[in-house]
Amino acid sequence: MNKNNVYRNQKIEGRSFFGIIKNGNYFLSNLSVYEDGIVSAWFKSDIYQFEKELKRKWVVSYIENNEELNIHGI
Repeated sequence: MNKNNVYRNQKIEGRSFFGIIKNGNYFLSNLSVYEDGIVSAWFKSDIYQFEKELKRKWVVSYIENNEELNIHGI
């Protein structure tokens, strides 16, 4: 047993909503934003990294004409 392990548990509030991930194709996904600046959109990142994802259009608010929106689990 490693006695150097440390743990911290705390409740961090956030909001979840639908967003569109453009990873080659378009995917409807749950996005979560937490009060500590962490954003979960397929992977967790801080708000500054998420801003970069928005600029490179990996997370978008619409799909291009004649493109399909993939929805998993329905």
